[in-house]
Order: sequence, then C-alpha cells, then structure tokens
Amino acid sequence: MNKNQNRVYETASNVLYIFITNLIIFSILSCHKKQPVQEGLNISIIPYDSATIKPTLISIPEIEYPDLPRRAGIEGTAKIKCVIDTDGLVIDVKLIKSSANDILDSAAISACKFLKFSPGEFNNRKIRVSKEVSVKFYDFLNGKIKIVE
Repeated sequence: MNKNQNRVYETASNVLYIFITNLIIFSILSCHKKQPVQEGLNISIIPYDSATIKPTLISIPEIEYPDLPRRAGIEGTAKIKCVIDTDGLVIDVKLIKSSANDILDSAAISACKFLKFSPGEFNNRKIRVSKEVSVKFYDFLNGKIKIVE
C-alpha cells in the first residue's frame, strides 16, 4: 500500500469516527429529559438583569473535553442561554454563539443542562430567569474546560 492509499484510509477512518461521535452525542442529547413544567402556574421568564436576587451558579457537572477536538487541537467558547426554573434547575438551553465546532457546541449544551443555580427572585418571589453562560474549551493538551457566568 502506498502513502496516498494510507492517507485515503486514514481520512476515511477519521470521517467515520467523527460521524459516529456526532451520532452518539445526538443520541445522548435527544434522550435527555427536561424537567416537567407545571401547567397552570403561568410563570414568565424574567431576564437576568431584572431579577432582584440573581441566580448564581452553585453546582457544575464534571465535563469531559470531547476526544476528537482535543486530539485535533481544537479550542473554542460556546455561549449558551439557560432558562433557570424556580428551584434553580436548568429547564431549557439554547446555543447563542457557536464555538465553531459542532462537537464542542454539543458538549457545552449537554453540560449546561445539568448546571444548578440558586433560585432567582423578584419582589421576594422565586422566578424563572434566563441567563447566558459561556463554556470555554481551552488548553487541549490538558483537556481544560471553564464555565463563565
């Protein structure tokens, strides 16, 4: 087998690996169950800056730097909008700004679903709050990740 054939096989192998990794991430994300929303309460979502007591991050899940981007030396920051319920759990997430890598974006979205905040309040009443957080994938050699409020 010559060098060109080796490169073709290596490229095909990498493409297959990326496809399978994305398929697994998609499967995990589609299986995640959101917290049930209690109907009839008609609780609106308040912007973070409008809360009199702002929710603060109290628990971060262990996040693993995805293997493929880490091995490829890919770093980036994804900005995620989280909707925080009256008990401090994240009930909805939305990608606001991509890290420029789908795998990192999926990992950031998945991690944000399991963040825990102190509840936000407005006029002494617990409220749902929308808040943006950034998930930074950096120092790929050591696989470091940072969540910034």
